[in-house]
Amino acid sequence: MSAPTDRELLELAAKAVGIVGEYRTAHQAYGDQFVDGIDTGARFWWNPLADVGDRYRLAQTLGMNIDFADCFVWKRTPTGVIQEFWGADYAGDDDAHAIVRLAAEIGLTQ
Repeated sequence: MSAPTDRELLELAAKAVGIVGEYRTAHQAYGDQFVDGIDTGARFWWNPLADVGDRYRLAQTLGMNIDFADCFVWKRTPTGVIQEFWGADYAGDDDAHAIVRLAAEIGLTQ
């Protein structure tokens, strides 16, 4: 099975915290780049992969614990602990992806 795309991760993470919207991507003429995220009707799209405020609000809302020294994020559940790692030795390359992967895992159970 292949790794989930950023879109799939964002949609599941949004589900985990009750964010309703549609995934969108658009070309931004200023800076000639593409932007993506969950369009909730707000001024800015929700994207915890790109926006640090969205990222840490997501972690806080879901009650995640972030260990920057050992590069992992975890959450206690009724059946144990779920966790995601980041860094050179792991699938994720940064804390943003680890947080969103963990949120997506929570979203899968809802």
